[in-house]
Amino acid sequence: MNATNRRIGDRVDWRLVTNLPVRSAEQAIEKLSWYALGWKIEVFHKIMKSGCRAEEVKLRTAERLVSLLAVFCILSWRVFWITMSCRAAPEAPSELALTSLEIKIPRPAHTR
Repeated sequence: MNATNRRIGDRVDWRLVTNLPVRSAEQAIEKLSWYALGWKIEVFHKIMKSGCRAEEVKLRTAERLVSLLAVFCILSWRVFWITMSCRAAPEAPSELALTSLEIKIPRPAHTR
């Protein structure tokens, strides 16, 4: 059965192929958790590339580029952390992730 003719509710069997030794359920879960972390790293890089548009930067010196990438890393991590926090606890108060000043900053009308 392929993705086009699968019905909602059909079981999907996933297999993670690794060259690391897996001799117990605990070791299998450990490898799966490592794999899941890889997806979080992909999300972080997507934020940096798409949100910060890091690939479009046209700086003339390595020093300036390193400084800007440091800022992008901090900004990307913050967006990533807030995103993951909201997924884990969607009803949590905004004060857990934002300062009182950040909460007071007006948002553009199209994001309200």
